[in-house]
Amino acid sequence: MLEQGRDVHVILRPCNTGWRLNGLCRPPTLHHLDIADAAALEQCLRSVAPAQIIHLATNTAGSARHGASGRADADGQDVALLAALLGIAAALPAPPRTFIRSGSIAEYGPVVDPAGEDMPPHPTTAYGCVMLECTRYAQRIAPRLPFTVRTARLGHTYGLLQPTSFLIPALINACLMGDPFHVSRPDDTRDLTHIDDIVSGLCALLDAPDDTPDILNLSRGEGVSMRMVAGIIADATGCPAGLLSFGPRHDPSLQCASPSLATMHLGWTPRIDAVYGLAALVRQTITTTMPSRAPCATLAS
Repeated sequence: MLEQGRDVHVILRPCNTGWRLNGLCRPPTLHHLDIADAAALEQCLRSVAPAQIIHLATNTAGSARHGASGRADADGQDVALLAALLGIAAALPAPPRTFIRSGSIAEYGPVVDPAGEDMPPHPTTAYGCVMLECTRYAQRIAPRLPFTVRTARLGHTYGLLQPTSFLIPALINACLMGDPFHVSRPDDTRDLTHIDDIVSGLCALLDAPDDTPDILNLSRGEGVSMRMVAGIIADATGCPAGLLSFGPRHDPSLQCASPSLATMHLGWTPRIDAVYGLAALVRQTITTTMPSRAPCATLAS
């Protein structure tokens, strides 16, 4: 995403129609290009001359699914894309004043207590490893750039129209359709952060004071088990309990990060808890994808 004065420009991959942006009160200007095409990317940035850049594009979904064996290729690709974008932005006739990129709390790896930004990262997934390498590259190159570079380590983000390759939308879809669903690792705990809170945090970062740290967690600081997530969604959809099944007890993977530094420096606090956020997401999903069932979505907040 590029910010030019009061105008917002969004760079999308050629296959992305931008339909998720429909209905905004101030529609952004869309640019369709392959971000790996350095010439096209440079031409776009020169034409827009952005004052601020938010970099959200990564190619780590595949490595996250396929485990550490995919780390090397994904690592090199994401770092190369980040390096190219930073280099092009730095060479603009009028470079941006701020560059924000999305990282992930998966960079910390499993934790006992909510991770702070000063905690040494120990990622245990390919996705976390790739994100950490990008973060470290951004830190190394930042002193040589004519603009501020900051990394927002995002919690496990959820929201409307997320692909069903993710657990929450897959579970909602199954419950609404009356299909059985198996949660293989129900005791794993994740720091679920609603997309609305993520967006407000990124907007706060655009106006961050000069003394803001270069890495900030945008997360709730509260872990929610996948068993609890399944229960909330089942209740919100009216799904019969017998349709859900769970894997055996296991050593849980815990991922959670504290937002206290973002609160201190940005005045940002996540406002949407998991119970309300997931129930609201069910209502939105019904209204958006199953309008004939919308009257059934009168759920308590």
